[in-house]
Amino acid sequence: MAPDEQNGSGGAQATGTSRYREYEFTALQDLIILKTAGRTRLSGVTALLFAGVLSLVVGLLLAIRSDATAFAAFDLVGMLMVLLPFLALIAFGTTSLKVAKSLKLVATTEGSDIKHLMNAIISVGRAFMAQAVVIVVWVSLAFLWSLLSATGAISG
Repeated sequence: MAPDEQNGSGGAQATGTSRYREYEFTALQDLIILKTAGRTRLSGVTALLFAGVLSLVVGLLLAIRSDATAFAAFDLVGMLMVLLPFLALIAFGTTSLKVAKSLKLVATTEGSDIKHLMNAIISVGRAFMAQAVVIVVWVSLAFLWSLLSATGAISG
C-alpha cells in the first residue's frame, strides 16, 4: 500500500484499544521484518547446532579417555570454561528462535504487530543481558584459572 492510502503515515493504522497502540506495517516493511526473522532463525539454529557439536566433541574426548584421568585433567574452573560457552550457545539459540518467531508473527499477522514486535524486543533484551552475564563470568573464570595456574595452585 502507498503511504497515503491509509492515513499518510507510511502504512500506520491505529486499531483497537489493547495494551499497545496497534500499527500495521506496509508490505515492504513486512518483507524486511520477515527477512530479519529468517536470518535470526538461522542464527539460532546455527548456535544450537554448534552447541550440539561442542557437546559431542567434549563427550567423545571424555569417552576416549574413559578412565579417571579424564576428569582429573579438568579442574572445576576448566570444566566451567568449557561448560559456559555451551550454555551460552543454547541460551542464544533458543532466544534467537523466540525472537524469530515473534518477528515472523509481526510480518504474517494483522492486528497485533506492536505486541509481537514488543515480544521480540523483550527477548532481544534478555539475550543481551544473558550475553553480558556469560561474558563477565567467563572472563572472570579465565582470569581466575590463569591466576591459579601461574601460582601453581592448579596444573595446566
